[in-house]
Amino acid sequence: VLMGLVRGSAGLLRGMAEKTCDARGAIVRPMLSIRRDDIERFVRENDLPFSEDETNRDTTYLRNFLRLRLIPAIRESNASFEAGAANLARSLRRDDAFLERLAQKTYTEFVRVSPGGIFFDEGILREDPALGVRAVRRALEDAGCFPKASAVEDVLQLQKKQCGREIDLGAGWIARRRKGGVAVSKRTKTQTGEFPLAVPGETKTPWGVF
Repeated sequence: VLMGLVRGSAGLLRGMAEKTCDARGAIVRPMLSIRRDDIERFVRENDLPFSEDETNRDTTYLRNFLRLRLIPAIRESNASFEAGAANLARSLRRDDAFLERLAQKTYTEFVRVSPGGIFFDEGILREDPALGVRAVRRALEDAGCFPKASAVEDVLQLQKKQCGREIDLGAGWIARRRKGGVAVSKRTKTQTGEFPLAVPGETKTPWGVF
């Protein structure tokens, strides 16, 4: 939850659920709601052997910095901080599940997926922005494109631009304003080379037929 707050990622604010289901099946995290202090106390009281990854103390990693520096500081003013953060995450997950169900309708109506990429019909702008953003993000992620949160908003804003305008989504993905919407695809590499022209006649090249 804190990592999501620091990075400005709304998705991470939902935290990690005790049970999730995806293409791999059900994933259960039975110890997620147990405090680390309680686990370590149980280990000591029962004389259980354990090992700790030495990188857990390296505060150059954000997760460790939050765990070792920020959370202890927050506890000084709110001893039940973790419980409050967990409750917040559960509430956000519940709300998120509801919005995702609504966004499915937006996805079905305004998103077209093909082997060549994704096309977002400009009618998506008539939808509530919360649903439009979710539909765009889901389509991009399904295609293997994982842009920054701001880039998802940029795809929607591109609908208001002139045809031909484009934005770089990173990792080789590009969004381009087309007639009737926005097309997202992998950027193709420009081919170069020399091609002797048949005169008279036709010569096929990567850039067309001359």
